[in-house]
Amino acid sequence: MRPAAGAPAPQPGWSPAAAAAVRRARHRARRQQAPCVTGRDVPAALIDDDGCRAVYVLRRAGVALDEPTERLRAAEDAVRP
Repeated sequence: MRPAAGAPAPQPGWSPAAAAAVRRARHRARRQQAPCVTGRDVPAALIDDDGCRAVYVLRRAGVALDEPTERLRAAEDAVRP
């Protein structure tokens, strides 16, 4: 996992959505004062991006993303000081 602060930029060749998700995941980790990005940060960042192709595909396939989003936000709220 990459450190939350001072981490290098995403690797060249990453899709814009992947690079944006990594940036948002890092921002989420910093807001939580976490030492690094966790396995919750990346999915939360992806789900929060309505323009993300993966989110579009999941929604078109009938996957309800509201519940996971609420759980991820509740977990984030629980660790905020």
